[in-house]
Amino acid sequence: MVKECRCRSAVIRVEETDKVVLTALKQQIQLLVKEAELSKNARNKTIPYSEGAEIATLIKTIATMKKTWMPLYEQYTDGKLSREDFLVEKKKYDEETARLEQRLYELQSRQEIQQESNQQIEKNISQLNCYVDQMELTEEIKEKLIDKVNVYSDNRIEICWSFDSGFFDLETMHKCG
Repeated sequence: MVKECRCRSAVIRVEETDKVVLTALKQQIQLLVKEAELSKNARNKTIPYSEGAEIATLIKTIATMKKTWMPLYEQYTDGKLSREDFLVEKKKYDEETARLEQRLYELQSRQEIQQESNQQIEKNISQLNCYVDQMELTEEIKEKLIDKVNVYSDNRIEICWSFDSGFFDLETMHKCG
């Protein structure tokens, strides 16, 4: 079966195009999987400190600071600390506690966003991996993964993906024949 595009006088066999598109799809999926693996490895190597360790340290520090509050109050109630000194120390304590709690919140939020992002990447790759072993270009694949395929008169085809391949700005050029 041959389809012809009158606007560009391009003629190409559908079976040949499907084969090229399927091969390109498999290559894109493999590239995405490799990129995700490299990205994950790079993140693990480039982070100079562990956010998890800093979070644990902040939690312990905040808990310790909350315990140190009582001796300060006891000094005030026993008359060993003036009201003015107590209020100054309390203000310092409150400011430091608020700063540590803010930092803890920021780190936990960033960690949560990163985990959600990693989970989404894993989910997307898992879904794309379902298509790696396909032997033919099905309607499901065409609908879910391919936006359009442009055929040119010099037997080139341009594949516009409906997913972000991350490598070719949603387009891939291939030579047919």
